[in-house]
Amino acid sequence: MVCTFHGLGLRRRLLAAGVLLFVLAALPLTAGAQALPSGWSSTDIGSPAVSGSATQSSGTYTVQGAGTDVWYTYDQFRFVYRSWTGDGTIVARVASVQRTDDWSKAGVMIRETLTAGSKHAFMVVSAAKGVSFQRRAATSGSSTANTVAGLAPMWVKLDRKGSLLTASYSANGSTWTVAGSETIAMASTVYVGLGITSHKSSATSTAVISDVSVQAPATSTLPSGWSTADVGSPAIAGSATYSGTSFNVSGAGNDVWDAADQFRYVYRQMSGDLDVVARVASVQNITAWTKAGVMIRESLGSGAANAFMLISAANGAAFQQRTSGGSLSQSTRASGAAPRWVKIARRGTTLTGSISSDGSSWTVVGSATMTLPSTFYIGLAVTSHDATRAATGVFDNVNALAATGNQPPTVSLTSPASGATYTAPASIPVSANASDSDGSVARVDFYQGSTLIGSDATTPFGVTWSNVGAGTYSVVAVARDNGGASTTSAARTVTVSGGGPPTTAVFNPSSNDSIVTNYVFEVFTAGSNTSTGTPLATQNLGKPPIVNGECTVDVRSTIAALPAGNYVATVRATASGGSARSAPSATFTR
Repeated sequence: MVCTFHGLGLRRRLLAAGVLLFVLAALPLTAGAQALPSGWSSTDIGSPAVSGSATQSSGTYTVQGAGTDVWYTYDQFRFVYRSWTGDGTIVARVASVQRTDDWSKAGVMIRETLTAGSKHAFMVVSAAKGVSFQRRAATSGSSTANTVAGLAPMWVKLDRKGSLLTASYSANGSTWTVAGSETIAMASTVYVGLGITSHKSSATSTAVISDVSVQAPATSTLPSGWSTADVGSPAIAGSATYSGTSFNVSGAGNDVWDAADQFRYVYRQMSGDLDVVARVASVQNITAWTKAGVMIRESLGSGAANAFMLISAANGAAFQQRTSGGSLSQSTRASGAAPRWVKIARRGTTLTGSISSDGSSWTVVGSATMTLPSTFYIGLAVTSHDATRAATGVFDNVNALAATGNQPPTVSLTSPASGATYTAPASIPVSANASDSDGSVARVDFYQGSTLIGSDATTPFGVTWSNVGAGTYSVVAVARDNGGASTTSAARTVTVSGGGPPTTAVFNPSSNDSIVTNYVFEVFTAGSNTSTGTPLATQNLGKPPIVNGECTVDVRSTIAALPAGNYVATVRATASGGSARSAPSATFTR
């Protein structure tokens, strides 16, 4: 069995021969907190009864905080922060949250002041109650929250655009789900950072947080050929930006409905039969009928004939149409919420609106007969359905394809072999051949069931599926081309069997080995917090000889004495000035 992992400058492998391999980082010469990065500070907010603390090492923050809660009208917690002016995004990975209380929680925060009743937005991971977007929109006002299932490790993010705060979460740091958004008027300069509260006045909770970044928003212009404008003169001006592969469109306006429209349009001129396709990644919920989608439009006049395939904030999907200028709109509705693919297909005078959950299997929502000029407008539309506020829609995978165009790619798995067997924790190479007859393969995504294993955008296409536990799995590859079409390969089944317990610990000594007095092998219950917990078993390794840069010690007697169960192990180096402990190994079974 093979398992490789990183953390706090340490890595370990669990080998097929039953060997635990540890690489131990340099031991500090003296104990004590390491300084926070330049520009960052740490303080208790709301005077908790027990003081908190914060340290960081190689970009990983260990933050300890007490306090009754961050909730209601008054907060008590530990805050690691820096000042920030204007729009921006803070992202972090909450690796662990100590369960002092079920509602012990840690995450990223944007806060107007350092007072206990300040306005703020807080995207958190709790110890046992899920992930939650919590916020207070008025100073000393009541708090509100959107909570869904989820536990650490989890990525969390807050975006600030003007007075709009949007919170998201992700299991992998690349595919994000919007937890909610709120309009909170704050000062131009605010505080951004990491917060933790134990939800208990008499005790602290510790969180380990990594991959922290604070960034200004993308300022790139729209792609060549695209323009943006408000249609129907909304009272609040909209805007649109493009970054990487995503359009971020902000639009106000009463609606796209009845005889005249008010919305923000990102558009280009086209002709002939075509498919207009996009994925609506998110729609801000200003009202239930805030909507975002793809539109084909006769002109930029507010009463122009148009077809609009949309996703609303809370009222599902709809295909709306105004078949001639100035007439009343009509609508055909269907269930569906963002993220969701939308498409309008134009064939002569027939326009058909469809939705899809994956961009390949489509469900028709409605159609209309409409005579358009030889050159017309296609693009992305957002209306808040509220004259006083703008809403934001995020789009990706935007394409306008000629009806006789894009052919889907071909793809087939080359590894693993169907029926292959491995020993847990397994490291399985997953690869595929993919090609596209009329374009190029943009990327290949690899899935176990519906779970993304990884993606590769360069040939040969492949990823390594690591730390695979015992079980039977079905693996597929999905090739996506530069025109937005995709093809799924035939599935292959693999089996991973359970492995035996390790017998030997192998570790690289500390770079400060000369001051180390001894090394200790420690065993913990799988899933426990090895930073604060008490080991179930220990073995003093002394200072074993170093051979080819490694120390090797027999630990079979310590492992054999454990009751049946699942465990992790660490190696701790001790010196007169302090100690350094590795992050936990891969889980093994006794």
